Amino acid sequence: MATYPQADYETYFNAPVDSRTYESIADEIKKYVDGMKTGDAMNFVLHFVQKSFIYERDNQQFGREKVMFATETLYFDKSDCEDRAVLYSYLIEELFGIPVVGVKYSNHMATAIYAPMSGDIVKVGKRELVVADPTYINANIGQSMAKYKSILPESFIIVKVNL
Repeated sequence: MATYPQADYETYFNAPVDSRTYESIADEIKKYVDGMKTGDAMNFVLHFVQKSFIYERDNQQFGREKVMFATETLYFDKSDCEDRAVLYSYLIEELFGIPVVGVKYSNHMATAIYAPMSGDIVKVGKRELVVADPTYINANIGQSMAKYKSILPESFIIVKVNL
């Protein structure tokens, strides 16, 4: 994938993961979340993505900007905000069937989910979605980084046109 040209965010957020990779990660996550309430299980997945990778900007890791597909994020031990957002959105959509969007700020990427949970929200059209930031270590769903709480996102990346 190192030779793939960079594409728009929609391409990364909507790219499938091969079945072998999906089954292995889904099976492992399900071992931990079976029996949990849905909100707790989604927070478990959020914390998994937050803590499983060293944070490193693309320029440090690759010498250039490089958005990674979910499979690439699982392969590398380092990732940045958009890579984690892509992976988290994929896992939430596939494991829980919950609508999710990428939330793009000028220098940050998070996600937001359409779920009956409280906390910081973003409006996408007429819907309110709760923020889930895969880069904000130890934050639960509904918690935004302080510097983004009062900033309107630049754009939203629709995942699988589920909204």
